[in-house]
Amino acid sequence: MKEGINFMKIENIKLFLLVAKSESISQAAEIAFVSPQNLSFIIKQLENELGLQLFVRSNQGIALSKDGEQFFHY
Repeated sequence: MKEGINFMKIENIKLFLLVAKSESISQAAEIAFVSPQNLSFIIKQLENELGLQLFVRSNQGIALSKDGEQFFHY
């Protein structure tokens, strides 16, 4: 395996889908039995891996971005 190459983990994609469906990191974290902080970190890592912003974060919560919607359907 070449250095510097990261491979997406299927578990992280499943967590992405859970956050997207629940529209809540806290709720998804509870369902997945992980801390909200850890889940947020995992989502940020996935976004960095893809070079995309998957979610739009605000005080009202979290929602899929345009790129996130495309990734969700893919």
